[in-house]
Amino acid sequence: MHSKTRIRKRWTAEELNTRVAWLCRSCHNQVHAVLSEKELADTWNELALLREHPVILRYVEWVRKRNPRGRIRARREQR
Repeated sequence: MHSKTRIRKRWTAEELNTRVAWLCRSCHNQVHAVLSEKELADTWNELALLREHPVILRYVEWVRKRNPRGRIRARREQR
């Protein structure tokens, strides 16, 4: 995704390497199950914005109650 021209025009190489949202594996999987790469790059490109997404917010509230050592699967939502 970072090699796409529209992405390189929007951010510098340094920004692309430092604008990383560190997520646990289950949250990472859920984000990619709900949002496409293009949506992530264009609209939901900050952690604060991801926290406002209704499906992600609902998932985070749900996953907080789970055993952190257990395996949690991502649920695909309709895009």
